Amino acid sequence: MSEKFKVKSSKGLLLLALNLTLSTFNCFATEGAGTVAVPFLRMAVGPRAAGMGEAFTAVSDDSTALFWNPAGLGGVRRNEVYASHQTWLEDARLSHAAFARPVGRLGTFGVGLAYVGSGVLEGRNESDVVTGNFDMTDLAVTLGAGRPFFNFLQAGVNVKMIQQTIADEKGSGFAADAGALWRIPLPEQVVVWGVSVNNVGGKIGPGEKADLPTAAHVGVCDRLLRETVLLSVEGVLPQDTDFKVNAGAEFLVGGFLALRGGYRFRQDDVSGVDGLSAGFGLRYSQKQDYFFDYSFSGQGDLGASHRVSLTLRF
Repeated sequence: MSEKFKVKSSKGLLLLALNLTLSTFNCFATEGAGTVAVPFLRMAVGPRAAGMGEAFTAVSDDSTALFWNPAGLGGVRRNEVYASHQTWLEDARLSHAAFARPVGRLGTFGVGLAYVGSGVLEGRNESDVVTGNFDMTDLAVTLGAGRPFFNFLQAGVNVKMIQQTIADEKGSGFAADAGALWRIPLPEQVVVWGVSVNNVGGKIGPGEKADLPTAAHVGVCDRLLRETVLLSVEGVLPQDTDFKVNAGAEFLVGGFLALRGGYRFRQDDVSGVDGLSAGFGLRYSQKQDYFFDYSFSGQGDLGASHRVSLTLRF
């Protein structure tokens, strides 16, 4: 690299990463907005990521990388089992589970499950006459793999099977994700730039089909003070809406407690204090590591969302 383009400081590296972020958004920019199918695929997975304002693409250092950036699987060095539950919109419930296993030089492989149940809904016809009760369910099964390339780069891919059910009608389809993480060690800190493209595929849905919620994510995170402080920011460009910005932080206290906070900018129908999120995590270690995480985030007129998760690392 010539002296003209050499980056000599963490500030310069961050500016470089942000410029790459903006360039990526320009490549993925589209005009207009539409309706997408299975919107639960763009819901934040896990209280850790949600508590950090959903700025997790460049972090992705645990089994939830399956849902955020599959490149992050390449940094998972131990077996990990994960399960989470979230209250969402009236009686709807959203649950996730994941398992990640390192396999030597092949990298780390993972399998994930996402499930949404609506609860009982009241059906009405075009004349507003009650026609009976029904339910809606969404299911996605993800298979992913990630591995390191050189000492500074990780890459990964996912494939997922999706099924959507409304009453007696079903629709199914497939999607794919791909991502990369670029790690830049510096004195006293580590800067990571991450990029992922999620939910690439065809149309899906019972009855009239709609596009999948494809989106490009680009983020930067900075680990400071011997990696006890984590700062992260990312941009998200869905194919059907304007781009969004998320920012968050995590503070580790004593090796057993993590405090988190974040803010989601430019969100549809979410502004002011509703853009805030917060959470915490507890870690208990013996021969195995046990994690409990919780987060709270506002959802505008839809109320608030609470997430809890349990993780076992062995």
